[in-house]
Amino acid sequence: ASELQRLIPHFETVPLTRNKVLFEARDEIKNVYFPLSGLVSLLGTTRTGDIMGIALVGNDGMIGVPLVLRTGVMPYQVVVQIPGESVRINAEVFKRELKLNEEFEDRLLKYSNTLLDRLGQSRICNQFHSIEARFCSELLISRDRVGSDTLVLTQEIISHMLGAPRTGITKVANDLRDAGIIRYRRGKITISNREAMERLACECYRMVKPELNHIAANAHSSSASLADSDRVILRQSKSQTE
Repeated sequence: ASELQRLIPHFETVPLTRNKVLFEARDEIKNVYFPLSGLVSLLGTTRTGDIMGIALVGNDGMIGVPLVLRTGVMPYQVVVQIPGESVRINAEVFKRELKLNEEFEDRLLKYSNTLLDRLGQSRICNQFHSIEARFCSELLISRDRVGSDTLVLTQEIISHMLGAPRTGITKVANDLRDAGIIRYRRGKITISNREAMERLACECYRMVKPELNHIAANAHSSSASLADSDRVILRQSKSQTE
């Protein structure tokens, strides 16, 4: 059985409401989150208020990787972009389990490495790919993680996620709408033509698509980035803590 079984008494299920700030940059990590649904952004911020998306975390991962790497401070602002639910656990309890169980720690270290790979790819994407290509990749990744063609995303949120000017996002959205690839209204974007969007998306989406397909195939029983048994335990813990 997964080592997470021992942690069920310490889990609590919490809502992830849109725009909720889970951490500000440099906050001490007092809780660890394992999202069950929805989507959370790691955002880089500057002193002048500029914002750029660093990575997305859904039901394939966790919020609290610095604890796995033996630091206790969150380097990014962490904001809920698409609402959902999460399992939350106290950081001290989580750290104690890491010390007690090498296998559990090893799996989380592998996930941490996966996340670091995504951060590196994000920098390449922001530097070399067009706003349109990144826009399409971001929507497809978000769609695959939440399992719905309709996404609760405003253009302002997408602007932050891509680190791109709002005017550029508006132009791309209008072009895609006029081409019949998306529909949007009142803070919701619906992908109408997935095949066309995939053709426009940058290579970054094709790099993560196999992993996202695995997550979708196992959405009711497991997750790709953590061990298959882990996500089962997390979902079971939800019913036991409600």
